[in-house]
Amino acid sequence: MQTSVRTFRASDARSALQAVKAALGAQAVILSTREVKSGLFQPPEVEITAALHVDTPQIAPPPATVTRAYRQAASSAPTSWPGEGNSRGGDVWPEAGWPAHARTLWRTLTEQGVPDDVAHAAVLAGRDRDPWPGPHVLQEGARQFLHSRLHCAPAPWLDANRRIMALVGPTGVGKTTTVAKMAARAMLDGRLKVGLISVDTWRVGAWQQLAKYGEILGVPTLVARTREELCSAAARLRGCQLVLVDTAGRSEEDAILRQAELLRSVDAMEMYLTVSATNGTRDVAACARRYRALDPHGIVVTKLDEAVAPGCVLATDLSPAQPLVALTDGQSIPEDLHAATAEKFLPRIIG
Repeated sequence: MQTSVRTFRASDARSALQAVKAALGAQAVILSTREVKSGLFQPPEVEITAALHVDTPQIAPPPATVTRAYRQAASSAPTSWPGEGNSRGGDVWPEAGWPAHARTLWRTLTEQGVPDDVAHAAVLAGRDRDPWPGPHVLQEGARQFLHSRLHCAPAPWLDANRRIMALVGPTGVGKTTTVAKMAARAMLDGRLKVGLISVDTWRVGAWQQLAKYGEILGVPTLVARTREELCSAAARLRGCQLVLVDTAGRSEEDAILRQAELLRSVDAMEMYLTVSATNGTRDVAACARRYRALDPHGIVVTKLDEAVAPGCVLATDLSPAQPLVALTDGQSIPEDLHAATAEKFLPRIIG
Protein backbone atom coordinates (compact mmCIF):
# COMPACT_ATOMS: atom_id res chain seq x y z
CA MET A 1 0.00 0.00 0.00
CA GLN A 2 1.41 3.40 -1.02
CA THR A 3 0.09 6.92 -0.70
CA SER A 4 -0.17 9.15 -3.74
CA VAL A 5 -0.20 12.86 -2.84
CA ARG A 6 -1.05 15.50 -5.42
CA THR A 7 -1.79 19.20 -5.49
CA PHE A 8 -4.55 20.82 -7.57
CA ARG A 9 -5.26 24.47 -8.34
CA ALA A 10 -8.38 26.08 -9.79
CA SER A 11 -10.17 29.41 -9.83
CA ASP A 12 -12.55 28.34 -7.06
CA ALA A 13 -12.99 25.57 -4.48
CA ARG A 14 -15.70 23.78 -6.47
CA SER A 15 -13.52 23.49 -9.57
CA ALA A 16 -10.52 22.35 -7.50
CA LEU A 17 -12.59 19.63 -5.82
CA GLN A 18 -13.86 18.46 -9.19
CA ALA A 19 -10.24 18.16 -10.37
CA VAL A 20 -9.37 16.11 -7.28
CA LYS A 21 -12.29 13.76 -7.86
CA ALA A 22 -11.52 13.38 -11.58
CA ALA A 23 -7.85 12.53 -10.92
CA LEU A 24 -7.99 10.53 -7.68
CA GLY A 25 -11.60 9.41 -7.41
CA ALA A 26 -14.14 9.63 -4.63
CA GLN A 27 -11.81 7.89 -2.12
CA ALA A 28 -9.31 10.77 -2.09
CA VAL A 29 -8.58 12.40 1.27
CA ILE A 30 -8.25 16.19 1.42
CA LEU A 31 -5.04 17.10 3.30
CA SER A 32 -5.12 20.89 3.03
CA THR A 33 -6.86 23.77 1.30
CA ARG A 34 -5.48 27.25 0.88
CA GLU A 35 -5.76 30.37 -1.28
CA VAL A 36 -2.67 31.20 -3.34
CA LYS A 37 -1.65 34.11 -5.53
CA SER A 38 -1.39 33.12 -9.18
CA GLY A 39 0.18 36.26 -10.65
CA LEU A 40 0.53 40.01 -10.39
CA PHE A 41 -2.63 40.78 -12.31
CA GLN A 42 -4.50 37.53 -11.74
CA PRO A 43 -7.11 36.72 -9.08
CA PRO A 44 -6.09 34.28 -6.34
CA GLU A 45 -6.62 30.55 -6.86
CA VAL A 46 -7.69 27.76 -4.54
CA GLU A 47 -5.08 25.05 -3.97
CA ILE A 48 -6.05 21.63 -2.61
CA THR A 49 -3.59 18.92 -1.59
CA ALA A 50 -5.17 15.46 -1.63
CA ALA A 51 -3.97 11.91 -1.00
CA LEU A 52 -5.04 8.47 -2.17
CA HIS A 53 -3.91 5.09 -0.82
CA VAL A 54 -3.08 2.84 -3.77
CA ASP A 55 -1.59 -0.61 -4.29
CA THR A 56 0.84 0.64 -6.91
CA PRO A 57 2.15 4.12 -7.57
CA GLN A 58 -0.38 6.23 -9.46
CA ILE A 59 1.54 8.87 -11.34
CA ALA A 60 -0.53 11.00 -13.68
CA PRO A 61 1.25 11.47 -17.03
CA PRO A 62 2.35 15.04 -17.65
CA PRO A 63 1.27 16.95 -20.77
CA ALA A 64 3.06 16.10 -24.01
CA THR A 65 5.12 19.29 -23.96
CA VAL A 66 6.30 18.49 -20.44
CA THR A 67 7.11 14.90 -21.41
CA ARG A 68 9.36 16.08 -24.24
CA ALA A 69 11.22 18.48 -21.97
CA TYR A 70 11.57 15.78 -19.30
CA ARG A 71 13.08 13.30 -21.77
CA GLN A 72 15.70 15.86 -22.70
CA ALA A 73 16.60 16.59 -19.06
CA ALA A 74 16.04 13.26 -17.31
CA SER A 75 19.49 11.83 -18.08
CA SER A 76 21.18 14.39 -15.82
CA ALA A 77 20.47 17.38 -13.62
CA PRO A 78 19.47 20.48 -15.59
CA THR A 79 22.45 22.75 -16.16
CA SER A 80 20.58 25.85 -17.38
CA TRP A 81 19.59 28.64 -15.03
CA PRO A 82 16.36 30.65 -15.47
CA GLY A 83 16.80 32.78 -18.55
CA GLU A 84 19.31 30.32 -20.05
CA GLY A 85 17.56 27.63 -22.05
CA ASN A 86 14.51 26.70 -20.01
CA SER A 87 13.57 30.26 -19.04
CA ARG A 88 10.02 29.27 -18.18
CA GLY A 89 11.25 27.21 -15.28
CA GLY A 90 8.19 24.97 -15.49
CA ASP A 91 8.99 22.10 -17.86
CA VAL A 92 10.81 19.64 -15.60
CA TRP A 93 8.78 17.23 -13.48
CA PRO A 94 9.93 14.75 -10.80
CA GLU A 95 11.15 11.50 -12.26
CA ALA A 96 8.97 8.41 -11.93
CA GLY A 97 11.72 6.46 -10.15
CA TRP A 98 12.18 8.99 -7.37
CA PRO A 99 11.29 7.85 -3.84
CA ALA A 100 8.41 9.54 -2.04
CA HIS A 101 10.59 11.83 0.07
CA ALA A 102 12.44 13.12 -3.02
CA ARG A 103 9.16 13.94 -4.75
CA THR A 104 7.94 15.59 -1.56
CA LEU A 105 11.07 17.77 -1.42
CA TRP A 106 10.62 18.78 -5.06
CA ARG A 107 6.99 19.65 -4.42
CA THR A 108 7.92 21.65 -1.30
CA LEU A 109 10.45 23.70 -3.25
CA THR A 110 8.12 24.41 -6.15
CA GLU A 111 5.30 25.36 -3.80
CA GLN A 112 7.71 27.89 -2.31
CA GLY A 113 8.10 29.41 -5.78
CA VAL A 114 11.39 27.78 -6.81
CA PRO A 115 11.30 27.25 -10.60
CA ASP A 116 10.59 23.63 -11.49
CA ASP A 117 13.93 23.00 -13.19
CA VAL A 118 15.90 24.54 -10.32
CA ALA A 119 13.98 22.41 -7.81
CA HIS A 120 14.72 19.33 -9.96
CA ALA A 121 18.46 20.07 -9.96
CA ALA A 122 18.42 20.82 -6.23
CA VAL A 123 16.89 17.42 -5.40
CA LEU A 124 19.39 15.59 -7.61
CA ALA A 125 22.25 17.52 -6.01
CA GLY A 126 21.40 15.87 -2.72
CA ARG A 127 21.66 12.39 -4.21
CA ASP A 128 25.36 11.59 -4.13
CA ARG A 129 25.01 7.83 -3.97
CA ASP A 130 22.66 4.85 -4.42
CA PRO A 131 20.34 4.07 -2.83
CA TRP A 132 18.78 7.46 -2.24
CA PRO A 133 19.81 9.07 1.06
CA GLY A 134 17.22 9.78 3.74
CA PRO A 135 15.06 12.91 3.83
CA HIS A 136 17.38 14.99 6.04
CA VAL A 137 20.50 14.27 3.98
CA LEU A 138 18.62 14.93 0.75
CA GLN A 139 17.26 18.22 2.06
CA GLU A 140 20.69 19.35 3.21
CA GLY A 141 22.11 18.59 -0.24
CA ALA A 142 19.33 20.65 -1.83
CA ARG A 143 20.03 23.48 0.61
CA GLN A 144 23.73 23.50 -0.30
CA PHE A 145 22.85 23.51 -4.00
CA LEU A 146 20.58 26.55 -3.62
CA HIS A 147 23.13 28.27 -1.37
CA SER A 148 25.84 27.93 -4.01
CA ARG A 149 23.63 29.63 -6.58
CA LEU A 150 22.22 32.37 -4.38
CA HIS A 151 24.86 34.97 -5.11
CA CYS A 152 24.80 37.90 -2.67
CA ALA A 153 26.80 41.12 -2.40
CA PRO A 154 27.65 43.40 0.55
CA ALA A 155 25.10 46.06 1.47
CA PRO A 156 25.57 49.05 -0.84
CA TRP A 157 24.78 51.49 1.96
CA LEU A 158 28.01 50.49 3.75
CA ASP A 159 30.30 51.41 0.85
CA ALA A 160 32.14 54.66 1.54
CA ASN A 161 33.07 55.08 -2.14
CA ARG A 162 30.80 57.48 -3.98
CA ARG A 163 27.98 55.68 -5.76
CA ILE A 164 24.88 56.71 -7.64
CA MET A 165 22.23 53.99 -7.64
CA ALA A 166 18.88 53.84 -9.45
CA LEU A 167 16.19 51.37 -8.44
CA VAL A 168 14.29 50.19 -11.54
CA GLY A 169 11.45 47.74 -11.94
CA PRO A 170 7.69 47.36 -12.41
CA THR A 171 5.07 49.51 -10.75
CA GLY A 172 4.10 48.61 -7.21
CA VAL A 173 7.21 46.74 -6.06
CA GLY A 174 8.11 49.37 -3.46
CA LYS A 175 10.98 51.28 -5.06
CA THR A 176 10.24 54.64 -3.38
CA THR A 177 9.98 53.16 0.12
CA THR A 178 13.13 51.10 -0.47
CA VAL A 179 15.03 54.23 -1.55
CA ALA A 180 14.03 55.87 1.75
CA LYS A 181 15.10 52.77 3.69
CA MET A 182 18.49 52.70 1.96
CA ALA A 183 19.01 56.40 2.63
CA ALA A 184 18.26 55.94 6.32
CA ARG A 185 20.50 52.86 6.54
CA ALA A 186 23.37 54.72 4.84
CA MET A 187 23.06 57.57 7.31
CA LEU A 188 22.67 55.47 10.45
CA ASP A 189 24.89 52.44 9.70
CA GLY A 190 27.39 53.83 7.22
CA ARG A 191 27.48 57.45 8.42
CA LEU A 192 27.30 58.49 4.77
CA LYS A 193 26.14 61.76 3.28
CA VAL A 194 23.12 60.95 1.12
CA GLY A 195 21.18 62.69 -1.66
CA LEU A 196 17.94 61.69 -3.40
CA ILE A 197 16.71 62.20 -6.96
CA SER A 198 13.30 61.33 -8.40
CA VAL A 199 12.77 60.82 -12.11
CA ASP A 200 9.26 59.47 -11.47
CA THR A 201 7.23 62.35 -12.84
CA TRP A 202 4.52 60.08 -14.27
CA ARG A 203 2.88 58.76 -11.11
CA VAL A 204 0.77 61.33 -9.28
CA GLY A 205 2.47 62.42 -6.08
CA ALA A 206 5.50 60.17 -6.61
CA TRP A 207 8.28 62.72 -6.33
CA GLN A 208 6.40 64.56 -3.58
CA GLN A 209 6.42 61.31 -1.58
CA LEU A 210 10.19 61.03 -2.00
CA ALA A 211 10.58 64.70 -1.10
CA LYS A 212 8.67 64.05 2.13
CA TYR A 213 11.02 61.20 2.98
CA GLY A 214 13.96 63.48 2.22
CA GLU A 215 12.55 66.17 4.50
CA ILE A 216 12.14 63.69 7.37
CA LEU A 217 15.66 62.34 6.88
CA GLY A 218 17.14 65.79 6.38
CA VAL A 219 18.74 65.01 3.01
CA PRO A 220 18.62 67.01 -0.24
CA THR A 221 15.96 65.76 -2.68
CA LEU A 222 15.79 66.82 -6.32
CA VAL A 223 13.46 66.02 -9.22
CA ALA A 224 14.56 65.53 -12.84
CA ARG A 225 12.35 65.28 -15.93
CA THR A 226 14.98 65.33 -18.68
CA ARG A 227 18.53 64.14 -19.28
CA GLU A 228 19.80 67.67 -18.74
CA GLU A 229 17.96 68.00 -15.44
CA LEU A 230 19.21 64.59 -14.27
CA CYS A 231 22.82 65.43 -15.08
CA SER A 232 22.42 68.78 -13.32
CA ALA A 233 20.89 67.13 -10.25
CA ALA A 234 23.72 64.57 -10.06
CA ALA A 235 26.26 67.39 -10.32
CA ARG A 236 24.56 69.34 -7.52
CA LEU A 237 24.81 66.24 -5.30
CA ARG A 238 28.48 65.58 -6.08
CA GLY A 239 29.31 66.06 -2.42
CA CYS A 240 27.12 63.10 -1.41
CA GLN A 241 28.73 59.70 -0.98
CA LEU A 242 25.51 57.88 -1.92
CA VAL A 243 22.97 59.24 -4.41
CA LEU A 244 19.76 57.21 -4.73
CA VAL A 245 17.51 57.61 -7.76
CA ASP A 246 13.81 56.68 -7.64
CA THR A 247 12.29 55.75 -11.01
CA ALA A 248 8.85 55.22 -12.48
CA GLY A 249 7.58 51.68 -12.85
CA ARG A 250 7.99 50.33 -16.36
CA SER A 251 6.84 47.05 -17.95
CA GLU A 252 6.98 47.61 -21.72
CA GLU A 253 10.39 47.02 -23.27
CA ASP A 254 10.43 50.29 -25.24
CA ALA A 255 9.66 52.29 -22.10
CA ILE A 256 12.33 50.38 -20.17
CA LEU A 257 14.95 51.17 -22.80
CA ARG A 258 13.98 54.86 -22.85
CA GLN A 259 14.29 54.97 -19.08
CA ALA A 260 17.71 53.28 -19.28
CA GLU A 261 18.87 55.86 -21.82
CA LEU A 262 17.84 58.62 -19.42
CA LEU A 263 19.67 57.06 -16.48
CA ARG A 264 22.82 56.32 -18.47
CA SER A 265 23.21 60.01 -19.22
CA VAL A 266 24.88 60.18 -15.79
CA ASP A 267 28.35 58.67 -15.62
CA ALA A 268 28.80 55.67 -13.31
CA MET A 269 25.04 55.20 -12.87
CA GLU A 270 24.28 51.78 -11.35
CA MET A 271 20.85 50.23 -11.99
CA TYR A 272 19.33 47.69 -9.60
CA LEU A 273 16.33 45.62 -10.60
CA THR A 274 13.72 45.68 -7.84
CA VAL A 275 11.29 42.76 -7.72
CA SER A 276 8.53 41.85 -5.28
CA ALA A 277 8.58 38.42 -3.66
CA THR A 278 4.78 38.45 -3.79
CA ASN A 279 4.79 38.03 -7.57
CA GLY A 280 4.57 34.59 -9.13
CA THR A 281 7.56 32.76 -10.59
CA ARG A 282 6.47 33.39 -14.18
CA ASP A 283 5.95 37.12 -13.52
CA VAL A 284 9.38 37.47 -11.92
CA ALA A 285 11.03 35.54 -14.76
CA ALA A 286 9.25 37.74 -17.33
CA CYS A 287 10.35 40.87 -15.48
CA ALA A 288 13.97 39.69 -15.44
CA ARG A 289 13.81 39.07 -19.20
CA ARG A 290 12.38 42.52 -19.90
CA TYR A 291 15.07 44.26 -17.85
CA ARG A 292 17.96 42.10 -19.06
CA ALA A 293 18.97 44.68 -21.66
CA LEU A 294 19.73 47.12 -18.84
CA ASP A 295 22.38 44.73 -17.49
CA PRO A 296 21.45 45.49 -13.85
CA HIS A 297 24.21 45.67 -11.27
CA GLY A 298 22.14 43.63 -8.82
CA ILE A 299 18.73 42.59 -7.49
CA VAL A 300 16.70 44.10 -4.66
CA VAL A 301 13.89 41.91 -3.29
CA THR A 302 10.92 43.53 -1.55
CA LYS A 303 7.83 42.43 0.41
CA LEU A 304 9.24 39.18 1.75
CA ASP A 305 6.86 39.51 4.70
CA GLU A 306 3.86 39.26 2.34
CA ALA A 307 5.21 36.45 0.15
CA VAL A 308 3.78 32.93 0.17
CA ALA A 309 6.29 31.66 -2.42
CA PRO A 310 9.51 33.71 -2.06
CA GLY A 311 11.49 31.19 -4.12
CA CYS A 312 10.24 33.05 -7.20
CA VAL A 313 13.29 35.28 -6.73
CA LEU A 314 15.37 32.41 -8.14
CA ALA A 315 13.68 33.07 -11.50
CA THR A 316 15.87 36.18 -11.92
CA ASP A 317 19.28 36.08 -13.57
CA LEU A 318 21.25 35.75 -10.34
CA SER A 319 25.00 35.59 -10.88
CA PRO A 320 28.20 36.99 -9.34
CA ALA A 321 27.83 39.93 -11.74
CA GLN A 322 24.17 40.45 -10.80
CA PRO A 323 23.81 39.43 -7.14
CA LEU A 324 21.18 40.00 -4.50
CA VAL A 325 22.08 43.18 -2.61
CA ALA A 326 19.11 43.89 -0.31
CA LEU A 327 15.93 42.40 1.14
CA THR A 328 12.89 44.13 2.63
CA ASP A 329 10.25 42.53 4.83
CA GLY A 330 7.99 45.34 6.01
CA GLN A 331 7.20 49.05 5.82
CA SER A 332 9.30 50.29 8.76
CA ILE A 333 12.14 52.64 7.79
CA PRO A 334 14.91 51.54 8.00
CA GLU A 335 14.36 48.51 10.26
CA ASP A 336 12.79 46.38 7.52
CA LEU A 337 15.70 46.70 5.07
CA HIS A 338 18.45 44.09 5.35
CA ALA A 339 21.66 43.15 3.61
CA ALA A 340 21.06 40.12 1.39
CA THR A 341 22.57 36.89 2.66
CA ALA A 342 21.81 33.28 1.85
CA GLU A 343 21.45 32.61 5.57
CA LYS A 344 18.63 35.14 5.79
CA PHE A 345 16.89 34.18 2.57
CA LEU A 346 17.12 30.38 2.30
CA PRO A 347 15.14 29.53 5.47
CA ARG A 348 12.14 31.18 3.83
CA ILE A 349 12.35 28.58 1.05
CA ILE A 350 13.67 25.45 2.71
CA GLY A 351 13.29 25.51 6.47
